[in-house]
Amino acid sequence: MTGSLRWAVRHAWRDARASRQRLLLYVGAIIAGVAALVAIRSFADNLTASIDAEAKTLLGADLELYRRQPLDAEVLAIADRFGGERIREISLGTMAYFPRTRDSRLVRLRAVESSYPFYGDLDTLPPEAASSFHAAGGALVDRTLMLQFGAEVGDTVRVGDLELRIAGTLERIPGEVPTASLVGPRVLIPLPLLDAANLLGPGSQARYALLFRLPGSPEEVTEQVEALRPELRALRVEAETVQYRRRVVGRALDNLYQFLYLAGFAALLLGGIGVGSAMSLHARDKVAAVATLRCLGARRWLPVQAYLLQALAMAAVGSTIGAVIGVLAQRVLPQVVDAFLPLPVEFSISVGAVAEGIAAGMIVAVLFAALPLVPLRRVTPLQALRMFAAPPRVTVRDPWVVGLAAALAAALWLAAWRHTGNPTWALGIVAGLSIVGGALTVMAFVLRGAARRIVGRVTVYPVRQGVANLYRPQNQTVIVLVTLGFGTFVIGSLLILQESLVGAVNDMALRSEANFVLFDVQPDQREGALALLEKHGAPVLEATAIVPMRLAAIGGRRVAEIGPDEGIPGWVLRREYRSTYRADLTDGETLLEGEWIGRASLDDATIPVSLESGLATQLGVSIGDTLEFDVQGVPVEVIVGSIRLVDWQQVRPNFFVVFPAGVLDEAPQQFAIVTRVASPAVSAALQRDLVETFRNISVIDLGLVLRTIDDVLDQVRLAIRFMTLFVLAAGGAVLLMAVRTSQRQRQLESVLLRTLGASRRQILSIQAVEYIVLGGLAATTGLGLAAAAGLPLMRFVFETPMVLPVVGLGLTLTGVIVVTTTVGLWGARRATTRPPLESLRADA
Repeated sequence: MTGSLRWAVRHAWRDARASRQRLLLYVGAIIAGVAALVAIRSFADNLTASIDAEAKTLLGADLELYRRQPLDAEVLAIADRFGGERIREISLGTMAYFPRTRDSRLVRLRAVESSYPFYGDLDTLPPEAASSFHAAGGALVDRTLMLQFGAEVGDTVRVGDLELRIAGTLERIPGEVPTASLVGPRVLIPLPLLDAANLLGPGSQARYALLFRLPGSPEEVTEQVEALRPELRALRVEAETVQYRRRVVGRALDNLYQFLYLAGFAALLLGGIGVGSAMSLHARDKVAAVATLRCLGARRWLPVQAYLLQALAMAAVGSTIGAVIGVLAQRVLPQVVDAFLPLPVEFSISVGAVAEGIAAGMIVAVLFAALPLVPLRRVTPLQALRMFAAPPRVTVRDPWVVGLAAALAAALWLAAWRHTGNPTWALGIVAGLSIVGGALTVMAFVLRGAARRIVGRVTVYPVRQGVANLYRPQNQTVIVLVTLGFGTFVIGSLLILQESLVGAVNDMALRSEANFVLFDVQPDQREGALALLEKHGAPVLEATAIVPMRLAAIGGRRVAEIGPDEGIPGWVLRREYRSTYRADLTDGETLLEGEWIGRASLDDATIPVSLESGLATQLGVSIGDTLEFDVQGVPVEVIVGSIRLVDWQQVRPNFFVVFPAGVLDEAPQQFAIVTRVASPAVSAALQRDLVETFRNISVIDLGLVLRTIDDVLDQVRLAIRFMTLFVLAAGGAVLLMAVRTSQRQRQLESVLLRTLGASRRQILSIQAVEYIVLGGLAATTGLGLAAAAGLPLMRFVFETPMVLPVVGLGLTLTGVIVVTTTVGLWGARRATTRPPLESLRADA
């Protein structure tokens, strides 16, 4: 160690002992950000490790082949070429009816063979029910259904014509997220019993699957699937491998991870801002000491090195403490987001996450600290002779400041890139945060200037003095406004996002007169179903025919000849289209191109159809192009006569393809009937009568759907609240730091006021006014920016109107003001309790 470095270390240590409180606040500012990053990254590492270790559990097999039609001899012949063991599974949507309580609900029925699943275990209560329900001929019923209807093990449940004893409660299926049970509760039954339910009639939307246990590795299975992919595609069979499921799950969880990371990134950035604030005031107080050292012959960089060593040491301490807290928080995080995870996450300490979090915290803290410290090299010996030596300003003309700012931006961009995996997204994150920070800074200066201009018009002395404090020398108005505003911006943005998505669902219900839909109504059941609706006072708003069909050719080319590299998504080519026929447009459709033709005949030379605009884009077709549909074995050639814009948010059957009346009238079809029920009680009674009379008819109750979505959003809200704790912790630490670092100036002002006769109550009133105004301005600015950012976000990303959560934003505004005032008064309490003479002597 050189002599200069040795001196810098000693000076840093001595100075740190004299500045313990300020440097401890420096440490506190960085803790929350590092804790958030370590918790999130450790969680991601543990989740990845769990997925890799239990990859086959995600699928329950090595390979799954499935399609929407029964598996015929051709499909089974290909299945034989894979070898290994295999089991069958058939799943479909239907109504489950509980005779004891006479309750019913739409469920996802899964009929499986006894070996299901090959990998992982069904989580049931009692545990033995996972295997015994096959031998006993019973059913496993989803926990959400059991709780909703008060059902118990031993009760009976009916699906279609089949009535079974409930053998156990189904807690979890390997590879499925718990929230799936909220959207579509599962009922598992033995496969041999499915035929007795009489649910697999013409047009039923069943999914037929084969699950395999194969001897080869996942890579070998994938190669085998790819070799047979053309033959599978020709038979409209989809194949899902362990590798594919792992990628799909990984992509889905990436969205969750990115959201969590953004909150942690915001907390780290807030901590960095706080560090910069603390070191700015630290540098201001050290101008005289640096000038004295320069008089004694110290080189201009030597004091800067000492203070940078302080910053580095404090960053290391803060990052280490944050990493420890992050590891502890990581044990809680999986429980917060468990509803979105496909499998349990095993806890382990991720050394890489801890090292990365500490490194990120130290780099960000040191770079933020270096920005105000570097200008100290311009302090001259002459400044030691001045009574009040102002520190050199941070200016963009200083090449060191420019270099450090560029390094800080690069560090933030690299950190964002490291976690998003996309350099463009990372650049967008840094640019967006920079824009918000710049806007907050500009607004802070504008508001501080406005306070100077209006203070003379205020007649009440405590209010006038409190507003004047916003622009006094050495105040922290700008940094507190930026910090609180940024934290409020993050919280406000999350509230707007949450409320807008909920509002979109509620708006869908309000804009539609319908709230109850019957589907899978057979032609011979139509009149009976309509009679039941009339009995319960439910008007028939719409009765629409549904004809299943598949796309056979586009412009004369067979679908099987179209390769995956031609830009047409596979789902568009291979899906089963549930189309309709009618003479008129509905009020949820808008004609964009072509001419609407409401009636035609199979004998016509050309049959015009209307396509939904998105489907036309995916297929790459326009007005006049030809298509061929396979209508349950009958080829029907059509031309694109018109293109429609469909409002998919309306509660009614909406269709990709609409035929004119007179073409499909005699085709095998079902009906969907749309109505409106007056109350939940009427809905329950109507569902009960429908299920008891028509076992195959299924029902969608919009009220239940909305309650289900709200349950899912409750899980989202929990994750949001958990992550905002880190943002609030960082913001609170920075706020406390800003108050404490300007405490000396406050004490001097209080001494002067008390010497002039001001009471303790008056001084507290002045400070309360200052913090109320400060918190109100910061929160208003942050929420205003959140609303400004939310408008394009909701319009262009989520494609839904923005809804301002007035109550939530009001509570946030009030909370920020209360917290700012409380922390401010608590931090400045010594200014009102310390005797004036003691303060004057200490200052002397």
